[in-house]
Amino acid sequence: MPGAQDQGGDAADATLAALVTQARAEYAAGRTSMAEMVARAALALAPGHAGARHVLAACRVAAGALAEAADDLAAVLAAMPGSAEVRLDLAQVLALLGRHQEIVSLLEEAVAAQPGWVAALRPLAAAQWETGARDAAIATWRRLVGLQPQDGAAVAALGQAQRQTGDRDGAKATLEQAVALLAAQPRDAAVPAPALAEARIGLAEVLIEIGLETPPGHEQVAEAVTLVQRARAEAPGSAALLLRCGALLHRASAYDSALACYAAALALDPGLHDARLYGAMLRLLQGDLAGGWPDYEARRYALSALGPVRTPPPMPWRVPVHLHGQTVRVALEQGAGDGFQFVRYLPMLAARGARVEVVAAGGSPLVPLLAAMPAVSAIVGQVDAVPAAAVTVPLLSLPLAFGTELDTVPAQVPYLAAPATRVAAWQARLAQDGDGRPRVGVAWWGNAAFVNDRQRSIPLTRFAAVLRRRNVAFHVLAPELREGEAVGELATVHDGIRDYADTAALTTLMDLVISVDTSVAHLAGALGRPVWLLLPYDPDWRWLLGRQDSPWYPTARLFRQPVRGDWESVLARVGEALDARFG
Repeated sequence: MPGAQDQGGDAADATLAALVTQARAEYAAGRTSMAEMVARAALALAPGHAGARHVLAACRVAAGALAEAADDLAAVLAAMPGSAEVRLDLAQVLALLGRHQEIVSLLEEAVAAQPGWVAALRPLAAAQWETGARDAAIATWRRLVGLQPQDGAAVAALGQAQRQTGDRDGAKATLEQAVALLAAQPRDAAVPAPALAEARIGLAEVLIEIGLETPPGHEQVAEAVTLVQRARAEAPGSAALLLRCGALLHRASAYDSALACYAAALALDPGLHDARLYGAMLRLLQGDLAGGWPDYEARRYALSALGPVRTPPPMPWRVPVHLHGQTVRVALEQGAGDGFQFVRYLPMLAARGARVEVVAAGGSPLVPLLAAMPAVSAIVGQVDAVPAAAVTVPLLSLPLAFGTELDTVPAQVPYLAAPATRVAAWQARLAQDGDGRPRVGVAWWGNAAFVNDRQRSIPLTRFAAVLRRRNVAFHVLAPELREGEAVGELATVHDGIRDYADTAALTTLMDLVISVDTSVAHLAGALGRPVWLLLPYDPDWRWLLGRQDSPWYPTARLFRQPVRGDWESVLARVGEALDARFG
């Protein structure tokens, strides 16, 4: 880092010059403590000396004192505004501090004045991206690639940016170019093997996304798997890269290879909770509940965890035979569907004598239904101030606590009930509007913000093939449709649905529910209503693989995509089943 040219009359002082030279030499040799001591000695002679302060800043970076280093470098740059080296050093430290807007201010004007300043384009593009100026970042990456078309790492960064902004075709072409450039370089080149592995993984991500959205997509997914396997072989010592490989192989349904990647990542970094969590979900998907539940606890520590619990008990907690006189606080977590699925354990706690309290921190849409459960003694809003002789456990830790396996899944339904007053109100409303036809509740979409929503939700343009049957009356189990959708006379949309208590009441009055993998399906199953669940080729872990039934919901029938994206055959089978059931 340090090497700025000395300025001013102080440079003529032989003693000062010797100290600065020595400080730089000590730093270059890796003796940062000695370098700092010598630099401070120089600054004692000349407090404003830019060269000495530059060395001091480098030593502070090595010691982790980044904020102080940034202040030092800013002062050096003020004294030497024309120093490209100091400007880049300051940008590097600001990046470590996450002060990306300052990097943009530091470099953008300088790059405009020097369009060919290649060394500044990479940190500028990264900072622009972090501040949300994605178009500007892509333009900067393009400028860098234009100046250095053989820079495979820069080409790969451009491709990743294109992928993340939705330009998949452009990203595919760019990342293919990056892989070719990086693969052509000798192994002792400046760009290390992980850069090539990262480029292969980026291209694999694009191919899987294209394959999932343009069914059947077999060729793209197969090519992605090959790329991931090569990337894994090229960078076997990177736990983070192995985690990404596992996640991609998981999405590509190469389950055994994905598990091997997660295991390899954990061997390198036992604290990598994401790898433990992803491996757990894959084991659960394969039906290995005993092997999956313990590692599923990693969800509370993983970077991708949902709904963290602030005061987890020592784990694994096993439910004792008797809980008389003890309070068990169960903290809701994750989504509504998870809540509907796993509150089945609350009566089991009460049956062992526990006083069951539900923690709904920040409120929960499940509260109106949970408040009516006989097993629930109270609903509280926080996990602090836990009573004496109490234990607090996250809701999705209860399967582990009870030692649940496939043949011991508690599947006694219904374990939820809609409020009687709501059922009566909806019964009266349906009686007024009804014509005697069987009622079928439908939900063809879930939360659009869910990461896998494009795979689980079905566009109305496709689902309408089911709704065109006139021998049944279809009722939308949501208060409104997605933007741009309209069902006309195909189904009834009820604007009176206020919360899940209304949804539960309306669901109770349905002869059948047809739903994609969303909270409505879980609610119908918890209410003991017949429910047909429409699943993508790569289902969520709770639906297991290959089965047409569910151990969690005995009233459920599962309709699975035979190949990725093939909703047409699923909907055709649903239509045939509807005709067979209702004539």
